[in-house]
Amino acid sequence: MPEPLSAQGWQIIDEFNRAFAGEPASGYVAPVHITTAANSVGGSTWDPKGLATVVL
Repeated sequence: MPEPLSAQGWQIIDEFNRAFAGEPASGYVAPVHITTAANSVGGSTWDPKGLATVVL
């Protein structure tokens, strides 16, 4: 189950903003998500609720 592109997109924008402002990279490393039939509820993507509000 892939991580949502929107999550990667926000991270990319954050890193660009840091670089343009002369700040160091965040050092963020995406967490590992282990997906099983029991915890996927039949989904085909992972998109945490509220992600955009946290990053904005």
